[in-house]
Amino acid sequence: VIDTIEGMPKVGEWIPTTERLPEKKGNYLFTTTGYDCARVLILSFDPDDELAVEIARTGVDLAAWMPLPEAYGEESAE
Repeated sequence: VIDTIEGMPKVGEWIPTTERLPEKKGNYLFTTTGYDCARVLILSFDPDDELAVEIARTGVDLAAWMPLPEAYGEESAE
């Protein structure tokens, strides 16, 4: 049980692209590397696109990813 819990993704943590990729098509936060700096970008990712998967798995330019947070919305006062 402990191994299962430790193997589960943690909310708000970066997931290395060499470890796993998003399972659903959508927009995600990606950390990119290269040109002596790191950047955080919102990129569209499609796990059915073989070229996108191959590029992401190399971990050269796309180092890690995480789901986008929920959009801000004011709570309604009832």
